[in-house]
Amino acid sequence: MEENSLYAAVQQKLHPMESRLYLSAYCILKNKEDAEDAVQETVYKALKKSGQIRDWDSFHIWVAKVLIHESYKIYHKRKRLLPSDDVEAFFSPTIDKSDIEFFSIVSDLKKAEQTVIILHFYHDLSFEEISRILKLPLSTVKSRFYRAVRKIKTEWEGS
Repeated sequence: MEENSLYAAVQQKLHPMESRLYLSAYCILKNKEDAEDAVQETVYKALKKSGQIRDWDSFHIWVAKVLIHESYKIYHKRKRLLPSDDVEAFFSPTIDKSDIEFFSIVSDLKKAEQTVIILHFYHDLSFEEISRILKLPLSTVKSRFYRAVRKIKTEWEGS
C-alpha cells in the first residue's frame, strides 16, 4: 500500500476515536495540555508505524495500548495533577453533568484500576483484550475492574 493511502487509512481509523483518546489521556493525566500531548504522540506513532500494521481489525486495541503507555510516560515524567474542581472547565457544555461526575470519580481511582476502567468503558475492550494489552492474568484484570466498579458505585451513591 502506498504511504499516502496508509496515512489516510490511519487517519480514517483514528478520527472516530479522537474524543475517547483525549478523555482517556485526560483521565490519567488530569491536565489538558498533557492529555493533548499524549494523544498527539499516539497519533504520531500510529502514522509512523502504519506500514507495519497487519491486523486493521485490532488497530483500536493497539492505539489504546500506545495511548495508555504514552499517558503514563508523561504522568511519571511530569508528576503534575490538576485539581478535580477544574475538570468541568475542560469539557464542552454539551457533555452531561453526570458524565463529568463519572469522569471525576474515575480519575480519583488508583492508576491500575483506572486503566482497566478506561480501556473497558472508553475503548470498549473486553477483559481478554485488556489482559493482553496490560500483560496481566485475566483474573487480575477482572479483580481490578470489579474493585473499581464497587468504588465507583459507592462514590456515585454518596454524591
